[in-house]
Amino acid sequence: MFRATPLSRLSASSLVLAASVIVSSALAGCAGSLADPDFSTGSSTLIASADGSALYAVNVDEGTVSRFEPATGVTTTLPVGLQPSRIARTKDRVFVTLRGERAVAVLQDIGGTLSVVDRINVDAEPVGIVASENGKRIYVANSQAESVWEIDGESLAVLRSWSVDGHPTWIALHPSDKSLYVASAMGGTLSRIDLADGGQVAAIDLPRLGGAGNDANVDLTRRITGDPSVSPDGRSLAVPCLFVDNTTPITSDGTTNFDTAQTSSGGYGSTGLGISRLNPSVVVVPLDGVGNASGDEAKPIFLAGTAPDPLDTSSTFTARSYVVSARYAPDGDTIWASMEGSHTVITMSSDPVFSSNNSCNFCMTDNSGSLTPDQGGFWVAPSVFTSVDDGPRGVAFLDQTPYVHSFLDRSIGVLRPKEAANFIEGQVAGNFSTTPTYRADAGTAIEASSLSDGAERGRRLFYSATSSHMSAAGSGVSCATCHLEARNDGLTWPLTNGPRQTMNLSSGVVNETAPFTWTNGVASVADEAMETSQTRMGGSDITDQDVADIQTFVGTLTAPDVADSALDPASVARGEAIFNRADVACANCHAAPLYTDNLSHDLYGLSGVNTPTLLGIGATAPYLHDGSAPTLASVLETARAGKMGDASKLSDADLEDLESFLRSL
Repeated sequence: MFRATPLSRLSASSLVLAASVIVSSALAGCAGSLADPDFSTGSSTLIASADGSALYAVNVDEGTVSRFEPATGVTTTLPVGLQPSRIARTKDRVFVTLRGERAVAVLQDIGGTLSVVDRINVDAEPVGIVASENGKRIYVANSQAESVWEIDGESLAVLRSWSVDGHPTWIALHPSDKSLYVASAMGGTLSRIDLADGGQVAAIDLPRLGGAGNDANVDLTRRITGDPSVSPDGRSLAVPCLFVDNTTPITSDGTTNFDTAQTSSGGYGSTGLGISRLNPSVVVVPLDGVGNASGDEAKPIFLAGTAPDPLDTSSTFTARSYVVSARYAPDGDTIWASMEGSHTVITMSSDPVFSSNNSCNFCMTDNSGSLTPDQGGFWVAPSVFTSVDDGPRGVAFLDQTPYVHSFLDRSIGVLRPKEAANFIEGQVAGNFSTTPTYRADAGTAIEASSLSDGAERGRRLFYSATSSHMSAAGSGVSCATCHLEARNDGLTWPLTNGPRQTMNLSSGVVNETAPFTWTNGVASVADEAMETSQTRMGGSDITDQDVADIQTFVGTLTAPDVADSALDPASVARGEAIFNRADVACANCHAAPLYTDNLSHDLYGLSGVNTPTLLGIGATAPYLHDGSAPTLASVLETARAGKMGDASKLSDADLEDLESFLRSL
């Protein structure tokens, strides 16, 4: 682990590499390994074809899948449905989750031509999908329905399903086919489903992190931020994580120096302590032969370094946003991690080492959460930072050559594994005194944007952690850091005016629901983007056109597909009647169709609390301005107490019906 200082700035003397603690890659007997080491073990936006001649990538905004042949440069696209999110394949078929349609599209590639041949109906918001190498099983994570389905790879029949909390979004499958790993977007939970012995679901212990010495009260919140994968030999699992300090107060007066190495207090990008506000990592979990966590310590590899500026090759920038995928190379020696907010792919050794560093103010905590500052060190891996096209999400291998899918540029680019390996060897030889970097060649465009010019520019700004207009250099923060995919992160942040929960931006009507933020009545999304980027995020010189473009992009977002499949229609109807009753008064402030009165009210001891829309509310826990209500049921209890509306006359059954109605919105 490391402090606020990027790895590239650590001296050799600060990294004492103890041979006795080097993680061995030779774990005992592994029963499960891939026959084809290029085969993807984790959900991804990019995969290789069965014959090794092509790559398939999803284009989420355009509703298409692109087929790209690196040898010829030929690209074709196929419309598949709403919001294609992840893609997997068996020997002869390709499977694409359609997040906007509760479906999986089934494709075939015959003679270089893709076609849709079938469709599997699933549940609310399927995202992660992975297939067994033998083609017998498909697994789908329905994020909003909080379920994972097992599907027969031949008949396409649903065989089993499991409930998994926290919006299960990304998945990976052990090569033995005996363990499925499910990463939840809320709560930082990684679950293992035992596919061989009754299908039990159990959490895998991931490290917790906190401060040491003067920073001992800082306990970092763990989020999982993207697609995991299993090594081809089945011996380890790589999980993208972000460790967040949402405890230290955040100033927003515009006077703070936001450079993480210098500030004594600051915004989203700094803490003034010996740790950073946002700490991207890949956690490596050792596994046994059937995919159980082996009992050895999971190792967080923290990632921050420099990469060449794609517009000015003579300059560099600090890459430290958040990791959206972690893919093992076919030989298992390296992990290729994508940072979509920093247009960077990081190639790191899959064998981290433990470095003693007595001045380190960052320490691991045990699984019970108690701090152990006496460890006095951190895990580190030799790494190479490669600047690529904008918005890298998925990495796939063809004949052991890595390719990257950049979703913002809608491109596929080739990376250079031999060059990366040489850089890694040099970094080890130099005792980690530098972090090597290079700029990959520009990728091949695989699809044209379906967005307007303004929305396209706004989306790039929304996701950027490197634009000086949006955030301070080295802060690693973007709008998307807290509003992952323009929704919410489930966290509460200590702002100057009190604790504030991250709001969901994907209601489908957000630009019609002014005023914005929890209080203070900001008039537009553009005004909010201006205020937040130039104060708490540390950006500078953003233009009126920039923030107007961000507002245009936010206006294109659709509401979450709420998990209403389990709701009783009769209960929803009764709840709607209760919602509209004059004595209960919910509709006084939350009237249809926007479910907001666009006004402010004095609530919970606060003046001028803006009325949020209730559209999609079932997908955006926790609730209230300070995140103090973990469930909708707890929100309704405050109404029963007369703090908001008046539910004092409602029975428990009435409240259950009212909750059903809210979940249906």
